[in-house]
Amino acid sequence: MEYDNKNSGALFPAANMDVYRQGKVDVEGVQREMIITQTHNNQNGETYYHVYEKVGKVSPNRKKRDEKSPDMIGDFETNTHGVYMMFGKKRVAKESGIEFTSIGIKKKDDQPTSTAHTQNQSGFAQPSPSTNDEAQEPKPDNPF
Repeated sequence: MEYDNKNSGALFPAANMDVYRQGKVDVEGVQREMIITQTHNNQNGETYYHVYEKVGKVSPNRKKRDEKSPDMIGDFETNTHGVYMMFGKKRVAKESGIEFTSIGIKKKDDQPTSTAHTQNQSGFAQPSPSTNDEAQEPKPDNPF
């Protein structure tokens, strides 16, 4: 049976990546927050850049019920509906030993009328062994 990773994923320390620029951009009358990252590709010796748009924010889950409750929570709007993001921090991939942050996403309509802080969410994604082989150590002050 194939693993279902819908609405879940894993985030790793960014390999050779720095925030290069950040700011607010007017896009057709709508103000958006964007960043440009600078990435150094050690294999090709090239530097390249990516543009990202802010979609939401996360904060510590101050109402954790148990160890399976998310460590960080947040929300954002997709093109059709709002979603909650739930993060588990400082997990370690079994085969590679690399630290990662698991993420689960739920449609806001699927949540009870209470806040996301009260949810007991488990089932975060486990990364495949080949994911992000060039990951760097996380920054010491990184909450994830």
